[in-house]
Parts: sequence; C-alpha cells; structure tokens
Amino acid sequence: MTELDEKSLEDRYADVMHFFVKPLSGKFTMVPGEEKKPYFDMLCKQLGGFEAETLELASTKIAREVSGRRWPDYAVAIAACKAVMGVKPMRKRRDGRRYSLPTDAVMRILLADGKAQTLEACNGDWISVLFDFVKSKHRFPSDREIEGLIVEVQSREARLKTQRMEALKVLYGETGCTERPLPDRHPVQMMINAFAKRRMDLCNAVFLEVYGCDVATLAADDGGQTYATA
Repeated sequence: MTELDEKSLEDRYADVMHFFVKPLSGKFTMVPGEEKKPYFDMLCKQLGGFEAETLELASTKIAREVSGRRWPDYAVAIAACKAVMGVKPMRKRRDGRRYSLPTDAVMRILLADGKAQTLEACNGDWISVLFDFVKSKHRFPSDREIEGLIVEVQSREARLKTQRMEALKVLYGETGCTERPLPDRHPVQMMINAFAKRRMDLCNAVFLEVYGCDVATLAADDGGQTYATA
C-alpha cells in the first residue's frame, strides 16, 4: 500500500489546500461561478488523488502559465498535475530538505499569509531573512519564528558593525576613525552593500505588488512616511 493510499480523505483534501491552493491564493482572487466554497470543495475532490509533490509543482506551473485573477477550471488544474507527475524537484544533498520555492511563489505566500508582517519586515530590515525562511520552509513563519528571524538580523548587524570598526582602525588608526567611510572595494563594505542591496531589491518587489510602485516612488509621494529608508 502506498503512502497516498494510507491517507484519509480529509488528509488528501488538506494536502490540496496546503500544497496547491495556498501558494496560489495571492495570485487568484475570483472563482468560476458565484461561491468559493463549492469551487474549492470540488477542487479538493478532483485533485485529492495526487501526491503532495505533484500538487506543489502543479501550483508553480499554473502560477507561471495562467494569467488573470480567476482560479483555473478543474480541467486546467488536473492537466497541470498530470503534466508534472513523475517530475522530482531538486533536493539538497544529505540533509533531505525540500527544494527552494521560486521567487514568485515565495512572494505569493508572503502577501497571502502575512502581508502586514511582510511590510513590517521591509521597514524593519528583516525582509531578507523572512524571504529566505519562506523560500526554504514553503510557509509563513509563526510569531515565535519571526522573533528568531529578527534576533538573527540584529546579531548580523552587530557583527557587521564590529567588523566595520575593526577595519577602520586598521586603515586609519584608533583616533577619529569612526566617522570615516570604508572604501567601496573593501571586503567588509562590499558585504554591507550586498546585504543592503538585497534588502532593497526585495522591498521594491513587495512594494510593487502591494502599492504598484517601488520604495523611492512611494516615499517621494507621501514624504517618506510609509517607508523609512534608514
């Protein structure tokens, strides 16, 4: 008996909602017909026989290929599942962790499951670790996990600050070095710039989805109240 055979009907339907519906919930807002519940009930019934990996890959396939804001017809969903059956996602060696989600799928989860917290992450400088968490875990973090992500960023910033001060002392000596910048090509400064650029790139991607413009445009429009550029 296969693992799928051993699953209850309830578990199969839960897989459809978690691996297929949830990643697409930020992309599609309307359903064929007038009521959402009958649509999703039937979708679970139609897709309940597929394995979790197949549902996950089919969800990504539909996100990339189906345009508009309307959920696909059942036939389209079934066809997507059949098209990816037998395709094995790339997995990391040894540790057995699941493959990383593509960027568009990560963005859908961020905005569907934690839009307000994602915007808070942009303002609070922890959008990069939040993005990486969702990319790796395929889900939005819990409140406790978010606290851990913030602590991780604070620790990283403290390390970078210490490394920067040590580099300045090497270049300029102990006296009056704190106000001087590191050269752009210094390894520590390049690392700081790389973190800052990735953070800004992710913030721009989030703001384009939520507000339809990038960080600089929105800040200029409202005097910088929506986003702190510090």
